[in-house]
Amino acid sequence: MTMKAILAGLLIASGTLAGAQSLSVAEITSQIDAEMSGLDEYAALLNDPDPRRALKAMEIMLGSGDPELERLALDFGIYSTDARVRRTAFETWIKTEPTLVFRFMAGKDRAEEVARYIGNFKGTMNAEGIGTTSYVVGAFDADRNCYIWKSYSNCAVSVSDDAIILNFDNNWSELTISDDAKLVGVVQLNRNIAPVPVEIPISR
Repeated sequence: MTMKAILAGLLIASGTLAGAQSLSVAEITSQIDAEMSGLDEYAALLNDPDPRRALKAMEIMLGSGDPELERLALDFGIYSTDARVRRTAFETWIKTEPTLVFRFMAGKDRAEEVARYIGNFKGTMNAEGIGTTSYVVGAFDADRNCYIWKSYSNCAVSVSDDAIILNFDNNWSELTISDDAKLVGVVQLNRNIAPVPVEIPISR
């Protein structure tokens, strides 16, 4: 095929596309500007110079029921350098009864051992030695001061000013929020298995 034929084909295709378009470039640009302007206004609330107002804005947006606002507020809080803001964002998120996806970083040398254990919890192990299982968090139990597992009566997560503590199979482990928005730490699975590093993404 000659270069002239290729160019002719492109021109014909461009003409067909232009004729089929329902939105002009200007209209698309206008919609983008309008949506970005709206997000900028919410971002300004989250960045209010008064930290109390910023924190309250984050809490309201996280509980708004609007997926876009919730994602924006969660990202703001979880990636904050302020430990109090991170913790508040996490606890507001945990109140939404999310699914916690556990990634047990067993490694190839311990994959078989950990796979047998997490198999009791519908877990799977991949070729890289990363085991995965998931559980849904339920409501807050005021008597025990913890959020319970949705399918069980056991405590799942306890949040305090000092720590986030996770209960997996009746073994409590303290976790922290990493800079890449994950709960990370080392969990004790049972008395016969050495502790295993774990990470749990915090996301909408």
